[in-house]
Amino acid sequence: MKHAYLVISLIAILFSSTSLNAQQPHTPLFGKDIVIQDQPDRDQRNIEVCSAPNGWLYACYWNPDESGFSYYIMRSTDDGISWSEIANTNFQNDPRVITEMDIIACGDNESNIKVFIGIIIAELNVYFDQGVVLRFNGLTGEFENEILNDQEFTHIHDIALATDYPYPVPNASPYSLAVIYSKNMSWTNIEKLVFCSSSNGGLSFDHSQEILSSTSTDYFHVDLAYAWSPSKNSGRYFAVWEEKEQLLDPVGHIYTAHTEPNFDSPFTKPVCLDSLTTTTINKCRLPAIACQVDEMENENSDITQLVLFESVNSESDSHDIVGYFNTHATSSTSFSQLSVSDSLHHNLEPDVAYNNYDHSFMVTYFDSSVLKLPLISNDLNLVDPNSWNAISSGYNDSDNLSAPYPSIKMNSYKNGGMNAWIAERANGNGIARFDAPYSTYTGPSQVNPGDNIHLLGEYPDPCSDRASVWFYLNKPEQVSISLYTIAGKPLGVMVQKNFPAGRHSVEFSVSAYPPGIYLYTYKAGNFSTSGKLSIVH
Repeated sequence: MKHAYLVISLIAILFSSTSLNAQQPHTPLFGKDIVIQDQPDRDQRNIEVCSAPNGWLYACYWNPDESGFSYYIMRSTDDGISWSEIANTNFQNDPRVITEMDIIACGDNESNIKVFIGIIIAELNVYFDQGVVLRFNGLTGEFENEILNDQEFTHIHDIALATDYPYPVPNASPYSLAVIYSKNMSWTNIEKLVFCSSSNGGLSFDHSQEILSSTSTDYFHVDLAYAWSPSKNSGRYFAVWEEKEQLLDPVGHIYTAHTEPNFDSPFTKPVCLDSLTTTTINKCRLPAIACQVDEMENENSDITQLVLFESVNSESDSHDIVGYFNTHATSSTSFSQLSVSDSLHHNLEPDVAYNNYDHSFMVTYFDSSVLKLPLISNDLNLVDPNSWNAISSGYNDSDNLSAPYPSIKMNSYKNGGMNAWIAERANGNGIARFDAPYSTYTGPSQVNPGDNIHLLGEYPDPCSDRASVWFYLNKPEQVSISLYTIAGKPLGVMVQKNFPAGRHSVEFSVSAYPPGIYLYTYKAGNFSTSGKLSIVH
């Protein structure tokens, strides 16, 4: 690992209760809410984040105001602890607004990182929008090119980006990039769902296709995910979207389809997921998708696909998260339903990402009943689809939430997820926030003042083959040290024995574990706390 920024602090063991179906494991060390850019006069909305392969993080948001609109691109080189503005565009006295944004970063070193921004710019006074994809230099923030500009007298509803990192398709160089967006041809009233892909690393979109075209329905919220496994290594893009019968309908149907057999192949026949359960038919919105992207085969030697969306009961004004998954997604349209949340609460705005490090799906959403943003995970095969690992019952520190639209993205450099959302300022403006288990964090002291038990820390950090944990006991105690992945998956008990009073260190082997950030629990008598260590080989 080239870079390991680690703030050593410790918190007590928490056993969260994200949902009635959730397991209760160790909770990773989430920290204080990080403000991505502290600008109280800006109404920060629709925060999106992504990571580059070298570990740098990027974020974008827009700011609507009375004199025009602006969007900003931020970068963090220290795991999201601090952010700097590298690019912005200000449109003064412009009767347009941004309605949607998305961001991805590609490239494997500082000299060739490219940041791609997908934006929908809407005219306020006419039925006319622009759907654009812009490319920026990830090192300097310099604008390089506009590789998509759809302004064919249309109304564009939503846009989403995806790329094939870290498992590139074989017929792209150096990687592929894809975009999906929905648009209405205003003069013909034809609704289209459009997919474009780039085989040249985002220099241009050299392939385009219409997934669907209709005069009787409207396509809205879209999402896009890349899928790869050793047996399905040609690479595919999986899409999900919301389909409404009327423009102003609050809910609709949820459909999914994917390119087959390659990343730029035609899309398969769409599957209507909400129709698989009678209680959700035409009552859904805000779909999110994630797919398996790693070197491990699933149980069917195929791709696992997971789709989440809101189900809305208008009579009771209740909201719940509905999920469907398919563990042979390239060869079958057979989906199974799963549950991720407590149906007694109002749960909104789901998002999902795949963690190729520990082969799991990571899910977040907004529990509006308690103003929390839970984080849960489940394994690649979803063997027990209704029993989720509750990583955190709420990683947000403050409850100033109204429409946070939380997002979960994979950071392959840190082998874990990262979260961003919108909180509310007292003046009514939105504030973009960030948190991740490997970032700064808060919690009780590492010293138990009642029993004078001290956890002194780990050494060396980072470690290679063996790690040592140092502690001090005021009286004899049984000490237990257990190791976990950053997502909270237990790896085993490293130490469990009785120690006399005094200063001690215990050593254990970590040579069997891949490089990355790990968590450990320290228990001495009735006192427990947690720490982190990084492993390099």
